[in-house]
Amino acid sequence: MHTRLGLALGMTLASAIAVWWLAASRIALQGDADTALVAVHALFVLALLRAMLIAVLAPRVACTGGYAAGVRAAIPLVTTAWPLVALAWAASIDSVARTALVEAALLGGAVAAPAVGHVLARQLKGRASSEPVVTAVGIALACGIWLLATRGRPFTG
Repeated sequence: MHTRLGLALGMTLASAIAVWWLAASRIALQGDADTALVAVHALFVLALLRAMLIAVLAPRVACTGGYAAGVRAAIPLVTTAWPLVALAWAASIDSVARTALVEAALLGGAVAAPAVGHVLARQLKGRASSEPVVTAVGIALACGIWLLATRGRPFTG
């Protein structure tokens, strides 16, 4: 069940970014703007939203279903977008090393984030408040990711 949740969220996110990217590229082509810049923005938004979803989803699932369930939910969230990442990278001016580093960091986060939920659930064992606490910690992690991402935005022209 948790794998299906990760797949569904990953496919939904990748589909929404793909539709946005294609529409923005069409508008850029009509306006004689740089379409490679639109692809860089698509890569950035795709990485940022996947990281934020992992931060919220993986600890919560690990709290209720264990560490392995959290990993099974988070890994598909990262990997389902890889075809779109490859296409956007090919259309962008971004380096393959930077794109691979971002994807490796996302995989690392998908393995590490469930540990947060699992550890918190074990510390709060027997309390009914463990799920809301883990969810609040996940939201705080997502906010931290957002704040860090605003410092490293891609070139905006």
